[in-house]
Amino acid sequence: MYILTLITAFITFLAIGNSAMAPPQTLLMSAFPPPGVSAFGNFTPNGTSVSVSVKSTAQESSLFDFHFTGAGLNTSAGSTNRVTGDSVFRIGSISKLFTVYAHLLHNGLDRWEQPITNYVPELLDYARKFGNGSRIDNVNWEEVTVGALASQMSGIGANYALGDISGSSLPFSQYGFPKLDPTDIPTCGAEPTQPPCSREVYLQGFVKRHPVFASQYTPVYSNTAFHILGYALEAIAGDTYENILQRDVFRPLDLNNSGTHTPRAGLGVIPPDAMEWDTNIGDETPSGGIYSSANDLVNFGRNILLSTQLPPLVTRRWLKPLAHTSALTFSVGAPWEIYRTMSNITTGRIIDVYTKSGGYGSYACLLILIPDYEISISILTAGPNGIVVNYVSEMIIQTLIPALEKSAKEEAAKILTGLYTSETGGNSSISLTVDDGPGLVVESWTSNSSNLLQTAEEYLQATGGGHINSMRLYPTGLKDSQICQNQAAYRAVFDLSTEPGSTPRVFDQNVNAWENIDEVTYGEISIDDFVFEFDSSGAVMHIEPRILRSTLVKV
Repeated sequence: MYILTLITAFITFLAIGNSAMAPPQTLLMSAFPPPGVSAFGNFTPNGTSVSVSVKSTAQESSLFDFHFTGAGLNTSAGSTNRVTGDSVFRIGSISKLFTVYAHLLHNGLDRWEQPITNYVPELLDYARKFGNGSRIDNVNWEEVTVGALASQMSGIGANYALGDISGSSLPFSQYGFPKLDPTDIPTCGAEPTQPPCSREVYLQGFVKRHPVFASQYTPVYSNTAFHILGYALEAIAGDTYENILQRDVFRPLDLNNSGTHTPRAGLGVIPPDAMEWDTNIGDETPSGGIYSSANDLVNFGRNILLSTQLPPLVTRRWLKPLAHTSALTFSVGAPWEIYRTMSNITTGRIIDVYTKSGGYGSYACLLILIPDYEISISILTAGPNGIVVNYVSEMIIQTLIPALEKSAKEEAAKILTGLYTSETGGNSSISLTVDDGPGLVVESWTSNSSNLLQTAEEYLQATGGGHINSMRLYPTGLKDSQICQNQAAYRAVFDLSTEPGSTPRVFDQNVNAWENIDEVTYGEISIDDFVFEFDSSGAVMHIEPRILRSTLVKV
């Protein structure tokens, strides 16, 4: 049902007739706003091409595809005349994700805390040659690690030449700017008409730039960080960046429409006046030069979630925030841009959304991973209105997350909830259900006719631990598969109310549930330790509250 909701929302919002999925619109228009209008922003759709794909780790086929061909694509420059899931876009800074992924394939976590100068030694050489030793004027490159660069925590500047306006024809002296020495004006990499900078020129020029922050102080976005990581990757893998990605990433994952060079004619999406389509950015490719399609990008995200190439431990470490920002709902990873929302967008449990955005001229793109639901989403746009990617992504997320949460609860209710009882007598049972909150709710739990929830309540009252609002089971990520046996471990968390009152607290005791997990044991086994066992079809056979040293069979 939620797929139909997505389709109808897109069709009406874009007001198009050439989408990959287009149900009759006449019955829908009265229920939706006028074409090109949404709660998230308005735009004229004809000029911007859009390609979207949504996939789950549970199946190879897409949950949702949407492709729209903007007007006036430059077919004379080699553009496709119809956008599909295999049509190629420039993905800009999503390239950074591929760079870090390639590092991880080459034991990147082992090098995370090593100085970048171990792999790009010129940085230290040039800093000594051109610097004055001041920590205000010069980056302390010996403190900058591989991981700091990957997680935007290096403190270095954003770019070398890119964004430098000194080479433009503006009359700067009339605006009070001092006249520059010609040697201070970049002659490469500042604009598309200039050639890419050589490694020597780039690094010599960049080490003269002032640091922004001390390393590991606070996140600051840097394209140069990934430019340098590209050099480090080449040193580690002993090959060119292009060959490394082709050999280790694109070919093994069947990303056949992804690459570091301009694709063949007829495959790409080239909007009118998109002069940047075939611009060669040279050694800045690890930061923003990769081409890809919606199908390739969504499959890349799906393979990340599946740990197809990386060890699961590495994937779990990678999909974590490494720094907070000034926004309560936004953190930074390596190089993830991580948003926190709620399962019903404004209410419900917290959901972490891992994204990487990318923009290059007329192209604006986004890769989204939602680990809680094991969902990968790619959104690629090309045209004069790059902000369309924001509108589309908001529509997808605000529609998809509540639907996925509802679907997950329905699946949990179907498979996991119900009454479990002992086959050996003794009047022992546990009853599980779901509600609007997170996890599985323990409605009742008895052992040998004793009410264990009441026992837990009395224990908390006696020890000043508060009152039990609910007891909930949560998955731990621990699974085991043996012959005719599939097990998954869960832990119980007690939702407690402690001190009364509505005055806001900084030290809110309700957020400390994580401290109480595995805290109380009985005979060296925690009271919150539960294991489900499934048959070969995935149906639950029984649950084991391990503190009771017994199993309860699902009725």
